[in-house]
Amino acid sequence: MSQLPDKLSDLIVLALADLVKVERSKKYEVNMGVWHRLRQELEGPRCAVCFAGAVMAKTLGAVWGDELDPKSFGVDMVKLYALNDVRCGNVASATMKFGLDHEQADSLQVAFYVAYRGGPPGSRWKGWPIYEDDKKGFRLEMRRLARFLRERGL
Repeated sequence: MSQLPDKLSDLIVLALADLVKVERSKKYEVNMGVWHRLRQELEGPRCAVCFAGAVMAKTLGAVWGDELDPKSFGVDMVKLYALNDVRCGNVASATMKFGLDHEQADSLQVAFYVAYRGGPPGSRWKGWPIYEDDKKGFRLEMRRLARFLRERGL
């Protein structure tokens, strides 16, 4: 049985809460290129985690420092991959993991970009905030996406 929410909007909200927890912890560091693994730093060992890795660490109770990826979490694997999709701006791929067909998912992604990002890719689209460059912008974008999905029952 899944320990994670069945709606993508709720999963994003959960992941944001877990991201804040790891940001505040001296035991963790956020590295969006790493799922969940130990890193040796000058100031001591830290467990590096990405957006989905924060959920592995905090909600799913992963053992600190273990090298893990979504395949380590069975039934929750697809939901963790969906978080990676939204982190990268691939809303369509994430929503397909939650049951939308390709056409519905593409239409939803374009609607989100038009509503919040200034238009679809190729127009005056502003791009997707990268966490390492703009933590506040990344979190804002994830909250916007969660709200957009929740308004559509997703």
